Amino acid sequence: MEALLSQLAAYLELPAFPEEGAGQYALEIEGGFKITFSPVDRAIILSSSLSRFPTGGNDELFLSRMLEANLDGQGTKNLVLGLTEDGEHLKLSKKVDKDLDFASFRDIFEDFIDMLDMWSEEAETSTAPR
Repeated sequence: MEALLSQLAAYLELPAFPEEGAGQYALEIEGGFKITFSPVDRAIILSSSLSRFPTGGNDELFLSRMLEANLDGQGTKNLVLGLTEDGEHLKLSKKVDKDLDFASFRDIFEDFIDMLDMWSEEAETSTAPR
């Protein structure tokens, strides 16, 4: 995992990602997102909390859109969109093999960033008055 993260930091022209303990690393990006890279068995889990879960009468509609997006990865680029344990925020995650080549890992990371932006915007527009 460290080798992939080192290559990713170099690709992004950033210093090495700080370790947060227990082998976890984090990267804060534009928009206030914090992406966590956690080792699990022979895999890495990328995860990030997004904006607050939209409330205000559209809860069921938004949950239905989330379920449809997760169906076969159609609306998430094969990432998993869910809720944090407290149910207050959206959470995006992806489990990837530690043995991926860097180009594949970079592509997954870029999809992850795209989906963070897209679903944050979706949540914001769902809470906006209509």
